[in-house]
Amino acid sequence: MPPLLQDWASNLTRAALVTPFTLSRLGEVKQLWQTHHREVVGVAVLSPLSYILVLTALTFSPVSYVAPTREISIVIGALMGTQLLAEGNARGRLTAASLMVLGVIALAIG
Repeated sequence: MPPLLQDWASNLTRAALVTPFTLSRLGEVKQLWQTHHREVVGVAVLSPLSYILVLTALTFSPVSYVAPTREISIVIGALMGTQLLAEGNARGRLTAASLMVLGVIALAIG
């Protein structure tokens, strides 16, 4: 199944399932939209885009390369956690995340 079609069908199903819950809390949804509309649009665009890119990569590359590479998001999450959220043990978190990157590189080299 083409990645775009699969993502479209998934989003349509998700929207159908979430709509009744959303309509029952329309006031909250409007308030959240007013205060966080930029973040909502960012997530609405970037999340499906990343998923489509991974599915597309799977059509060209072996799963053994794509799956670990996708987990590099953990590095980004660790970096954001230490910088934006001021989480503790930044050195340990970033060291562990960097080791994951080295593992991905080792997989790619063979």
